[in-house]
Amino acid sequence: MKGLFILLFCVSLLFLVNCGSPYVEGAKVYIQQGDWPRALEQLKVEVESNPVNGEAYFLMGQVYAEMDSFKKMAVSFDKALKFEPGLEGEIWRWRESKWVKAFNRGVNAGQKGNFEDAIKWTNTAVFIDSTRADAWKNLGYFYGKLEQNEDAKHAYMKAFDIDPTDLEIGMVIVNNLLGEGENDKAMQILDKLEEANPEDVEVLVQKGVMYINDGELDKAAEVLEKAKGLSTKDRAVLFNLGMVYYRQEKYDKAVDNFKGVADLKGDEPDELHIDALLGWGGALYAQKKYEEAEPIFREIISIDENHSGAWEHLGTTLAKLDRTKEGNLAYNHGVGLFKMEEGEWEAAAKYFNDAVKVNPNHLLSWKKLKVVYEKLGEEEKVKEVETKIQELE
Repeated sequence: MKGLFILLFCVSLLFLVNCGSPYVEGAKVYIQQGDWPRALEQLKVEVESNPVNGEAYFLMGQVYAEMDSFKKMAVSFDKALKFEPGLEGEIWRWRESKWVKAFNRGVNAGQKGNFEDAIKWTNTAVFIDSTRADAWKNLGYFYGKLEQNEDAKHAYMKAFDIDPTDLEIGMVIVNNLLGEGENDKAMQILDKLEEANPEDVEVLVQKGVMYINDGELDKAAEVLEKAKGLSTKDRAVLFNLGMVYYRQEKYDKAVDNFKGVADLKGDEPDELHIDALLGWGGALYAQKKYEEAEPIFREIISIDENHSGAWEHLGTTLAKLDRTKEGNLAYNHGVGLFKMEEGEWEAAAKYFNDAVKVNPNHLLSWKKLKVVYEKLGEEEKVKEVETKIQELE
């Protein structure tokens, strides 16, 4: 009898180990069949009667994942981990696969311009795993496209908190803060970016520009010289250094940097090239190097004959060289151009008339005078000017 009792006891233990909850076992069968609703019914019954069954919550998370109910999946997995910590690896793999699915759906919706769906799916990805900067970053972009600016700012800040080394996110936040006048907060972000990316020139240039705008020229020079040491041919670095040294009245250094920008021009001179020439000429003028400044201003005019500043500077430079008539012509023409830019048509007419009085054969001033008279609706004067233009051409 004793031997029989031991045998029966062992059989009973075997039965207890192999015979799990009928609801869990039933759910597994339905899961194999892909019948998610019935599997879910079985698992709900199980957790009602046994709320500490980690396996049941784990299976429930899988079912919700297959049904694309990712938020419910996440809740179920959290409960599974609470009761069965050993499931962490399996749960991580499920979360990862479903995070990728939700994230990619958000990306696809965004690429199609369906930003509301993009936000829905990306928010789901964030719910599944809120520690991934990429999802927050995309969320910020999608909210921005719908002009939901507060939500966009929040998302970008979450992304940056997760990954303060991300230059793209950081610079987006900086630009947003600057647009709102939050300069101190913008500088704090730039400090973090510089700490994480000490050799990034873009960050250093932005800091330099902010220091210039705040009048902290020594700090601007320091940070921009650091940037120049990293990239000797970065036009933005050279230009801003030129601006700093010009304002500090260190004109030799200003000339060197403005000239450096001008020397790096491409096939087509752009606005930065012209601004650098203007700074270069201005620094030479400030040093009373008028003969050197004159061709710089003329070069600007050869690129853009409507550049009012270049004409005005040329006029004052020629006056310093005792070429008064030429100077008056250039200056009046330049001020006339400026008044046109401001929409001050009567004032523009006065200065162009003064220019053609100095030199009646100055075709450019006559042509501008015609445009001004057209704006003023003075048809008779338009005809008179047209006749003069035909004579000169």
